[in-house]
Amino acid sequence: MMDEHLITVGSREYRIALQSESTALINGRELPYDFANISLESYSLILDNVSTTVFVESIDLAEGQLRLRVNGRLYWLTVDDRRSLLRKSLLQNKQHRRESQVVRAPMPGLVVKVEVDVGAQVETGQGLVVLEAMKMENEIKSVQRGKVEAIHITSGKIVEKGEKLMTIVHE
Repeated sequence: MMDEHLITVGSREYRIALQSESTALINGRELPYDFANISLESYSLILDNVSTTVFVESIDLAEGQLRLRVNGRLYWLTVDDRRSLLRKSLLQNKQHRRESQVVRAPMPGLVVKVEVDVGAQVETGQGLVVLEAMKMENEIKSVQRGKVEAIHITSGKIVEKGEKLMTIVHE
């Protein structure tokens, strides 16, 4: 199996797989190539019979990013292989999960008042629910800015500690 890489330059993507020492498959097109190190920071690239000198300006191995100078123009590239694409996908999914916050009851009590409606925009610190516990009213406030996606309780409902009150989607 060929080791395929995804090279991103700006908004353009190139899928590159080296088939042999002299043939590359780039976005499904088979092209002859030669790549050789000239000095510490420069390389000779012959691709499809066109010769170019590539200067490496900087490398960030952890992020898979390169800054290259080709024909006097500066290019920022991101290089991904299967492993880095999987890692990015997992991180992105984790971030998406964080965008939605479930507000839970911090203690058992009676829902006295629901202060917002589904679809309402809320700010950090804004009151969401008034919960009565031990004859004291406690206002449950939003910890993030967002939009109320769902309300899981109604006024007059008795809730247990940890029970879902509402879901807020971070925007």
